Amino acid sequence: MIPQETFLQQAFETFDVMAIDGFRDYLANLPRVTKWIVASDYCLHEKAYPYAVFGFTLIPYDRDFETLKQEIRQSVRRDLKKTSNISEEVADFLKQPRFFHFAFRTSKDRQYFTNGQGSKPRQVVRESIKIMVDTIPWDGELKAKLKVLKQDAESNNFDFHLLSDQIITSLLFNFIGLLLARESAPEIIGWFSDRDDMTSFHDGLMFHFAEQGLHGLGQKFDIDTSAIQCMFGVPDRTAPEEMWFDDLIRLADYFAGTIAGWNTSQNFVSHPKYVQMLQQVVADQPNVVVLNFEMNEKGSRFGRLDISKTRRPTRFKFQGEWFTLKWGAIELHSDRLFRLSKSQRFAKVEKGKQRLYQMAAEQGWRSNRRLEREAMNLMAMLVSQRVERL
Repeated sequence: MIPQETFLQQAFETFDVMAIDGFRDYLANLPRVTKWIVASDYCLHEKAYPYAVFGFTLIPYDRDFETLKQEIRQSVRRDLKKTSNISEEVADFLKQPRFFHFAFRTSKDRQYFTNGQGSKPRQVVRESIKIMVDTIPWDGELKAKLKVLKQDAESNNFDFHLLSDQIITSLLFNFIGLLLARESAPEIIGWFSDRDDMTSFHDGLMFHFAEQGLHGLGQKFDIDTSAIQCMFGVPDRTAPEEMWFDDLIRLADYFAGTIAGWNTSQNFVSHPKYVQMLQQVVADQPNVVVLNFEMNEKGSRFGRLDISKTRRPTRFKFQGEWFTLKWGAIELHSDRLFRLSKSQRFAKVEKGKQRLYQMAAEQGWRSNRRLEREAMNLMAMLVSQRVERL
């Protein structure tokens, strides 16, 4: 099983290097907000799409619920799949600075329940559930649900993929919640999720994972979550085709569908509306962050998908290693650096930093200290190997 603490640590390290300034600017514009809504939608198994995406939108709860829903309904009337064109009104509403959008992109064959090459997912699932049941010291609703889950997992028909996606989704919610707790002082975080087979699996066990994880993982990361109250949107069972908070999750739907449908390796999309979304809403927006993560037998890793209409990469070389410098990101095109000792790596990075300073002077980057600082931070992280090769 992928270690949850490691997974979130990688997410924090990536976000802190590549997106934290934009998030802090976002919070600085909402200094009095202590109640937050996290709305989420997913595009995980669309056959026509090359990727799976977990979409989350952070919304300040600074007006009454019905007013908020009405505002969204008036500007974004339909889900993305029912839309053929992204109007200027929709684009302006989606990218307004009151929202912060996260899109977590991953492969369709992601593997959470793995103990390395050759491990059997079903066996890992059963062992993992047993550990969860045995380590919870109190009796209650969560433990009772886990006992039922443990029994069901013994069946060969048990759908461990749904459980895997439940845990991943709850971890991504935890990441956003912990990020809020670290950077501000939230009192209430309400999670409103789209409903599908994954979210309803075992009567919404995902939300129990989320609440327990926010506080448990907060302790591991030394982030105080004791004052945070978690609330979860529950679908109206009398109207099974609609949920009373559908308007909220429509925002995340637009980002999940767009990023999942964009084949970045071929730079291809299946419909012009995705191009409109990418160019008018996603590209160069400080309140839109697309993180890419991998999860397989080798473990997990994170990176940011930097989407821009204007920025161009600059390549440079030192000590036989080619690097590509993008907006706060350095891509290593050779793995030789990671075969060296720590002192040798340090020497190489120091030379690389000097070369970056020289390039900054030559290309006028002195007026853009943020780019230079982020590049320096990532170079320093290479020394300690706290990030994997990009």
